Amino acid sequence: MRKLIFFLFIIVNVILILSCNDQVEPKTDFNEVYLLNCVVRCDTSYQVATITRSYGVEGYNPSTNMNDPFLEGAKIMLTYDSPYGAQVYQFRDTSITRSDTSRYKTPLHFYYLKNFQPLYRGNIKIEAILPNGEKLTATTKPIIIDQYLINNFIQKNPKPVYPDRLTFDWEGINGYCLGEFIVKYVKNENGNWVNYQKVIPRYYSMVKNVNISVFPSIMPVQKFLDYDTLTIRTALEEISYEDPNKQNYIILNTFFMLNILDANFATYIASQQTYKDEFSVRLTLFDFSNLNGGLGIFGTMYTIKKEVPLTNMIRSLGYRTN
Repeated sequence: MRKLIFFLFIIVNVILILSCNDQVEPKTDFNEVYLLNCVVRCDTSYQVATITRSYGVEGYNPSTNMNDPFLEGAKIMLTYDSPYGAQVYQFRDTSITRSDTSRYKTPLHFYYLKNFQPLYRGNIKIEAILPNGEKLTATTKPIIIDQYLINNFIQKNPKPVYPDRLTFDWEGINGYCLGEFIVKYVKNENGNWVNYQKVIPRYYSMVKNVNISVFPSIMPVQKFLDYDTLTIRTALEEISYEDPNKQNYIILNTFFMLNILDANFATYIASQQTYKDEFSVRLTLFDFSNLNGGLGIFGTMYTIKKEVPLTNMIRSLGYRTN
């Protein structure tokens, strides 16, 4: 028995010595990878796509790269299997002024497609031909919501369940659902009114005497979402935190958004947790991808908006209203 224990002791020490001498290199040989991001909005006819590529940097900090990794010159096509046969659409490229120039100084580039809104449940295929001849492809299905369900959702919400809560109910609408309560406002900054938007959390969780915002997650089964009015008031107060001049803020509108997602997009959000607002999906880590030939996400979503006036609460905090 003593020999066995001594033998195991020797093995463990040898492994520890070898592991200490084995240096791990976090950087490997650079391989260029292409990333396509396109989420087809089934509630509008304007679609957007981006293609970026991987890049190398000196050292280990990727934020030192100051060159936009957007890939220009790609040819992106959508093929839609409608009841009238296969319809082919081609994206065009454009650019706009970049609002955040803390890292990239050049204009914000993207590909866009006008006048495409899927109305039937046929397959949608995307194909991107890159300047070097490589291809990125993926297929998905559109989210189609009956107009009756849309009208019913708008008319009945928020439901008067409790006097101190706002409850939103989407019974009858199937799919992966993500709810968001949005506040859009402008702030006077040196005489200029700058646009902002804030997402109201589902609730606050106290961690080491600090309020942590907890936001709704994707709900494939649950068919409602409720907010405590105290949580809403706290979120509104955060807009002007430590600013005594509340008149520098104008609350433009407040609304609830119900986002219905296809399985691809829902899986991506659940794995990445990068869903921020109705305009952006940030591609940072790629635990999930449904692209052939590269990485990224090709999915569909449908958004229903419901205005939720909070005029009395907003004015009681000293803010101006639109």
